[in-house]
Amino acid sequence: MNVLRVTIFCVLVLSFFTPLHFNPTFAADLDSFLSMNVLLEDSIDAVNVKTNENFKNVLNEVNKLIIPKNCNSAVMEMVGRMYSKSNKKDNIIEWVIHSGEIDRYPKKGNLSKKEYERLINSNNIWREAKVYPAIYNKYNIPYMGGFINMNGYYIGPDKIDHALGLGIIYFANYISLLKRKHLSEEERLEKVLKLGYSSERYFIGMGMGQLLSYGDLEANWQGFEMYKSMCYGDNPRLKKNSSGKWELVREIDWRDYINAYMDELYNPCAMYDNKEKIERFHSIVRKKYCKDELLHGEILTNRFDYYSNSTKELSLNQKWVEREMIAGKIFNNKIHTLESICK
Repeated sequence: MNVLRVTIFCVLVLSFFTPLHFNPTFAADLDSFLSMNVLLEDSIDAVNVKTNENFKNVLNEVNKLIIPKNCNSAVMEMVGRMYSKSNKKDNIIEWVIHSGEIDRYPKKGNLSKKEYERLINSNNIWREAKVYPAIYNKYNIPYMGGFINMNGYYIGPDKIDHALGLGIIYFANYISLLKRKHLSEEERLEKVLKLGYSSERYFIGMGMGQLLSYGDLEANWQGFEMYKSMCYGDNPRLKKNSSGKWELVREIDWRDYINAYMDELYNPCAMYDNKEKIERFHSIVRKKYCKDELLHGEILTNRFDYYSNSTKELSLNQKWVEREMIAGKIFNNKIHTLESICK
C-alpha cells in the first residue's frame, strides 16, 4: 500500500473515531499573530498533571477490559479508548480549552462554549485574507480554544491534540514498518516523516484548509516520540506489574516535547502559490502587525530570544523539513515569517 493510500485510510479512521470539536482533521488554524503582545502564566505543570491522570485512568480501564499482550498493543488500546466518542471525561483537549486552571488568550471569562468560539472566529487573519475555502465559513469550522503558554512556548491547544491524535498514527505506521526487517531504523523514520507530510499536504492541513502547518507536523512528530518512549529505549514508560497489568511507571512531561517550532508565529504555515491570496495575506500583516512596538517590543523580542536559546538541536522532523524545503521539494514557509513580510 503506497503512502497516499495509507494516509487516506489513517485520516478516515481518525475522523470516524474522534469527536468533531476535538479532531485535528476538522479544526481551523488559530491566528498566531494575536499572541504577539501577550503574556500568559505557564500552564505546563497543570497540563502534565491532567495528562498523566488521564493516561493512568484510561490504562486502568484497558486492563479491566483486556490485558494487551505487548506494549505496542497497550498504547494503541489506551489511545483508542482516550479518543473514543463516548469517553469525554478523559479528553485532555476539552479540559485544556475550558479548564479554569489554564491561562489563555483570548480570555474565556464567563463566556459559553459557543460564545467563546464566536469570539475566536471573529479574530482570524486566515478568514480575513480569504485563505480558507468557502466551506470553512459556511459550516463555521471550529477552532481549538485560545493560545496557552507551555514552558514559555506559545501554542494553540490543537498542537497538543496533534501530538496525541496524529502522533499515534505515526506510531502505528512505525510499528508496521518494524516488520520490514530489511529496512534500517533511519529508513523507517524517513517513511514515517513522509507519511506525516503527505497527511498534512493532501488532507488534514492543506487539503482541508489550504494551509500547510509545519507547527502541526512538529507536534505530530513529538507525539510520536512520546508514544515511542512508552515502549522503546532504555527506560520505557509502560511496564507490566507483578499482576501482569500495564502501568505508566514513568510519567509524561510535556517539557520533553513542546518546542519553538510548534509556535506558528515562529514557524509559520505555508500556503498554495496563489499570488492573490499571498499578497492579500501579507498586506493585512503589514498593515496590522508590522509595527515597531510589536516587532521590537520587549514581549516578542524576549520570546523569540528564548526560543533561539532553548533550541539546542532540531528534531528529526524539523531537520527533514529544512532539508526538503532547501531542495524545493516541499512548500516554502520562509516567505511568511514576520521578518520576511515586514522587511
